Amino acid sequence: MGRVANLPTIVSNVMLGCGLGIFVRSWEFEIWRLVVPCVVGCLLYLGGCFLNDWWDCKWDAVNKPERALPSGRVARWKALLATVFCWVAAAGLSVLLGWAVFGVVVGVIGVTIGFTVIHHATALSAPLMGLCRGMLYVIGFLGQEWSTSYGTGWVGGASEWMSVVTKVMGLGPELGGDLILKTEAIQGIGIPALGLVAFISGLSMFIRAENLPVVPRGKVVLGIALMAFAALTHTVSWMKFYPGLSVGALLVFVAFLVWGILRVKSSVRVGVSWLLATVALVDLVMALPLGVAFSRAHGSFSLFEGAVFPLVSVLAFGLALVLQRVAPAT
Repeated sequence: MGRVANLPTIVSNVMLGCGLGIFVRSWEFEIWRLVVPCVVGCLLYLGGCFLNDWWDCKWDAVNKPERALPSGRVARWKALLATVFCWVAAAGLSVLLGWAVFGVVVGVIGVTIGFTVIHHATALSAPLMGLCRGMLYVIGFLGQEWSTSYGTGWVGGASEWMSVVTKVMGLGPELGGDLILKTEAIQGIGIPALGLVAFISGLSMFIRAENLPVVPRGKVVLGIALMAFAALTHTVSWMKFYPGLSVGALLVFVAFLVWGILRVKSSVRVGVSWLLATVALVDLVMALPLGVAFSRAHGSFSLFEGAVFPLVSVLAFGLALVLQRVAPAT
């Protein structure tokens, strides 16, 4: 019921948001500010899955009677209780990261409820699903505390970024902590978040057809277009500074994405499961140059700390595929 095969990609999404937050907001690598946002993201996702099953119980009784609730293996009230537990825990933990994060968490819960109510009725629910995922970047980003004590400079191709960081950090105190973000910070997380919203919205075109023998052509075209948009949003920010790394990560992502789309032709369910794992590779497109930039920075950052972000994305992709052998991804 928890779609646990997708949890690694949830962690990957949040971790990229954390990395961008460290880059723009603090330049302070605090482990707990990486772990807590990831736990919050996973709890939000699990709560949404449980709520979805609780809401769909009657529909599933007709269309998918083998599932846990309609088959009677799990009491319906337990699914609702699990939802409440996960979301209350997520909201409580989010307060540790600041009231802005708490606000985003409440927003994600509201959007998830909206998606659950309308997702069988209209394909317009797809952007809501995408928004829930896109906000994971924002949770990780806002989970990093504003600070003016950042690294003394950058080495090599990332030197121009230092002027951006300096400008944003210099305005940090007047922003009132986590409550308000200036335009620079909004762009720093807003562009990739928009890309992830588009990717998940496109992927949902395939997910909605997983019980059909073939995905309708219109959904295929729209889905591919939206997923391709994510490649643009995740590449544009770093292409100027690390063109080789950006293109390399992009090619990896595109190769696995195309492979997943081709697999949809032979089996929609298998192809959709593969595409769900590639969500972590969307993060890799931005995480790889970001990690190298951290590794080359002066100050407290090390090669290990820089490698964490792309490594999480790669491991999340592999682990998602492994977990799909244990439990379905959808």
